[in-house]
Amino acid sequence: MIRAIGKLLMTGGDQECLVKGGGDGDVVPTKEGFRRFSDLLSHKQDFFKSKEKTENIKIAYDEVEEFLLDKMPSFDQFVEVLGRLYINGFEICDRLMETYGWGVYLGPSILDHSCQPNCMVAFHGNTLTVTAASHIATLEEAFISYLNPSLPINIRQSKLYNNYFFKCICTKCVHSHRSKGVDLASEHTELPQAGEKAGKEKRKRQRGRR
Repeated sequence: MIRAIGKLLMTGGDQECLVKGGGDGDVVPTKEGFRRFSDLLSHKQDFFKSKEKTENIKIAYDEVEEFLLDKMPSFDQFVEVLGRLYINGFEICDRLMETYGWGVYLGPSILDHSCQPNCMVAFHGNTLTVTAASHIATLEEAFISYLNPSLPINIRQSKLYNNYFFKCICTKCVHSHRSKGVDLASEHTELPQAGEKAGKEKRKRQRGRR
């Protein structure tokens, strides 16, 4: 977090509005302009709905403040940055899927989730590559998985909601629930939905794409 705040301050951000930093942004196919750090959503209010998450954020804020002192941003700005990093970040893995880093890739972060992804993420050093497994006509049809899709559905749903604040209603999840006599689409209808069948709700989901 200390390095992230420092980088944002050096790339156009300030203590009043850290999210202005992050450089010029990334080009995203079929999208106009650049995707910048400020375009990411923080899900700040979703974090605050959890007492445990809120307390953990306060602890992290106090610890970072000990290092940054007078350069420390406000708590609100801190959460805006932390939320963007947490929600939009990628675990950087080697070929054996061992994690050795964490990074925010502004372009690829626009990709939505499915437990039956048609795109695969790979790392070559710190370079992230997205490869489509089949022909994709539009960016909206491209899906990656935010977790191990071989996990049992109850674990996938729990991890996706706890980490990204949405429930997945992709074909795989819907089929799994129907086989157990559960209507996933009608469960917890107040939650943002995700998956290739989410229709108009698609852009509201998971990492908070705009």
